[in-house]
Amino acid sequence: MTINYSFKITSCNKLILYNDEEGNRYENLITKINYQYIGKDSDDNTTAVFNSSINLPKPKTSDYKNYNDLTENDIIVWLESLISLDELTLMKTVIENNITDTKTKASLPWIT
Repeated sequence: MTINYSFKITSCNKLILYNDEEGNRYENLITKINYQYIGKDSDDNTTAVFNSSINLPKPKTSDYKNYNDLTENDIIVWLESLISLDELTLMKTVIENNITDTKTKASLPWIT
């Protein structure tokens, strides 16, 4: 079984206005990323999804990007930089187990 993994951003939470301690002003600041980590078995296209979210650290002026200029790829890059190896391993394990369960689930003989 070979599983290909990908992220899909489902939504983001944002603050309309945030002023940091240094007086920098940020409009429409993303504070949380809600996402799916999707695993798809390349042998038969069986798919499993792990839903989660992650809070973002406060911005620095050097890495701030205007909300209207953001792309899904920008958000995924942030997400990948914040998820630990342990968290990624856990998500992959859950997805792999769900795919295996889907493939081995038997229908009940008394239900037609």
